[in-house]
Amino acid sequence: MNDGFSFSNAANPSKPLGRVIGRFVSNQTVLLVPDEHIDDTGHHSGDSIRLLSITGQQAQQSVTPEHFSPTGSLAISEDGKTILVASFYLSPRLLAQRHGPLHGGEGKLLILGPGPKLHVDFAVPIDSLEEARVSSDGSVIAIRHYRKDVTVLTRNHHQ
Repeated sequence: MNDGFSFSNAANPSKPLGRVIGRFVSNQTVLLVPDEHIDDTGHHSGDSIRLLSITGQQAQQSVTPEHFSPTGSLAISEDGKTILVASFYLSPRLLAQRHGPLHGGEGKLLILGPGPKLHVDFAVPIDSLEEARVSSDGSVIAIRHYRKDVTVLTRNHHQ
């Protein structure tokens, strides 16, 4: 299966051409996102989040959030209906600096829904590389901040 993720400039052929993280959403579907690694130009191996069928029976779905910069952090509810992907955007120019970025960046926790088409439901601002967890039915999200605080989000159900 070709996931479509690759680095734009592979200076060393012994290094991988692309780095990706995959998690099962269901028995037949896997979610793929680029990990946090960058190439020499400061680019990730991709700028989209993809949902693929492992059987090849369904078309590939993808979403490309604005200013998406993957962190390698994702979580999926047990029912597969709520997907969390952390993004902490810094421009490739800053990431390519020899000593890395000194400060700045735009952090977002992307809350995605898979159907009928993969899409971003909400983007919650975050201030660092927080860890997020989601309940089995996707109704509760907990975000642990670097200061050890925890934010709990609950889904409003309109009747």
